[in-house]
Amino acid sequence: MSIGLSSRSGRPRRSGRIGKHAAAQDFYEAHRSELTMYAAAEKYLRGVLQKRFDPTKLPPIKKWSDERETCRQELGGINTEYAILKNDVENAEAIKRFAVELMIPDEPQERQQEKSKLKGLAI
Repeated sequence: MSIGLSSRSGRPRRSGRIGKHAAAQDFYEAHRSELTMYAAAEKYLRGVLQKRFDPTKLPPIKKWSDERETCRQELGGINTEYAILKNDVENAEAIKRFAVELMIPDEPQERQQEKSKLKGLAI
């Protein structure tokens, strides 16, 4: 807070905040994060609930808890199904690799057979 002379009366002038407005600003600065989270939650609920939203009457927490539990159970079922499918895919890929190995002979064995054929012809 700086003190200077007022241009009208020559009295000292304070350039700080005074009064109710200053208290409101101080409160806002002290609780900025809480007020921001409240505003974000209100905006989200307005978007989700649209015209039925009343900030004084929030939906019951029991309803949300039940919905969360239902979603967790669904997630558990989906994860189980995913694990089964993942295992099936790994098995199918292993079968595919084995089939490809059977279809394409190894080059070193093939070369050895060719060399033995050439030796048999040369003798």
